[in-house]
Amino acid sequence: MRTLDLGCGSNKTEGALGADLTKGSDADVIVNFDQFYYPFKDSSFDHIIFNHVIEHLTNVPQVMEEICRICSPNGIL
Repeated sequence: MRTLDLGCGSNKTEGALGADLTKGSDADVIVNFDQFYYPFKDSSFDHIIFNHVIEHLTNVPQVMEEICRICSPNGIL
């Protein structure tokens, strides 16, 4: 199972690929979640962790569309 921790900050989930806006974070990939499209292929992840991020976004509907794009068909958010 491939896991993505979106907005991992300094507490990335063990075994996950971490993505965050902050360069000093535990992120493996720096991503601005309000700029589209994210640098991942369609259906790349089976599990996406998205804790304490949504309240910081300016375009929640488009972010959710992008998460749906990168999550596998039977994936878990």
